Amino acid sequence: MAGGWSLGRTTPAQPQPQPRPQAELAAADVLRAVVAAATACAAVIHFAYAPTHFDENTVHGAFFAAVGWAQLLLAGALAFKAPPARVWLAVAVALNSAVVVVWLVSRTVGVPGESTAEPAGFPDVLATILQVVAVAGASALLLGWTAAQRVERRPTLGAAAAGAALAMLLVSASIAPSFAGGHTHGEDGHAHGDDHGADGHGHGDEELAAAAHEHDEDDPDHHDGDDGHGDDHDDDHDDHDDDGHDDHDDDGHDDHGDDDHDDHGNTRRRGLQNH
Repeated sequence: MAGGWSLGRTTPAQPQPQPRPQAELAAADVLRAVVAAATACAAVIHFAYAPTHFDENTVHGAFFAAVGWAQLLLAGALAFKAPPARVWLAVAVALNSAVVVVWLVSRTVGVPGESTAEPAGFPDVLATILQVVAVAGASALLLGWTAAQRVERRPTLGAAAAGAALAMLLVSASIAPSFAGGHTHGEDGHAHGDDHGADGHGHGDEELAAAAHEHDEDDPDHHDGDDGHGDDHDDDHDDHDDDGHDDHDDDGHDDHGDDDHDDHGNTRRRGLQNH
């Protein structure tokens, strides 16, 4: 309007867009979780076989228990991002690398106190693989290879779930006696079981034979049954032969002698009468 004041129109405020859920994850966080999970799985295997090693050697058992506790604590620190983060990553590299080196020595030249190298088994190979994964992941984090990288959230979580399920399945199988066969001493234990079974079988046969022998000695009629039967049969046969022959010979001889004697007597009487 001319000569008047003009009022400007106010534009209504537009609603601010709500922040969308984050569609990506930091690759460093994902890798840190992998290192923690691998270290925890290795700790479970070491805990599972610590009692067996305690029975064989106290030092070996203490080593397994100590490694298990150290790996379990380390996995928790990594999972919860305990500060200082880089120190925990360095510990992960050092601890897992040391355990891998000890395993390699025990399978090649043998550890102190052992005369020969131990055979590799499924549980210890699995634990070594998990520790190698942990060392590789912690080293990558320390070197900053994944600092600026991001990964898709949904496929990453799916892969993480599948990997966790596979890890739990393998670890469960590794600590099952029927599948694992007794850790690194599985072959020795199996061979010992076979030897024991064979010895037990042999002792069982010897005991059965000894029991049968004692039974035969305690029951002489059992042994003498056939002999007694044979003796009775032979005696009957001998009696039959002796009686038959004796009766025949004696009767025949006696009858013949009597006849001769009678004839001789009659002849003599006739001679006396004629005389």
